[in-house]
Amino acid sequence: MDEKTVLVLLEGEAENEAKALETAKRYRNCPYVRLMTTSRKQLFAAYAIPEEQRWWIEHIQSHPEDTLRLKNVSLIFPDHVTYPENLDIQPVSSLQTTAPCGSRCAGCRSYSKCLGCPATIWHKKAK
Repeated sequence: MDEKTVLVLLEGEAENEAKALETAKRYRNCPYVRLMTTSRKQLFAAYAIPEEQRWWIEHIQSHPEDTLRLKNVSLIFPDHVTYPENLDIQPVSSLQTTAPCGSRCAGCRSYSKCLGCPATIWHKKAK
């Protein structure tokens, strides 16, 4: 992978246990997700994202209700990753018009500055 990929650890709190699990299930197939798990109302995720998409994960932190349907989100950007050695974005078998989470890049207000979802035809690096 030519572009630099960074690891981001996310901890968020949902309104209740059911909503945390619902969010985890909705985003489990995101190409950036390396791990998604819940414990009661808490949601935990590890993302591998292109460095130039850092604004995207920070937007989730600023707007947790609008993005992941969470009450709050904390992010950690580790200084060093010991394992795995390579933080590749999950490959996709075929490009779709809608992201695995149900989002549609074409209608998103942020698409002008975003790379788009790598699982869709809207991903700018795939064109």
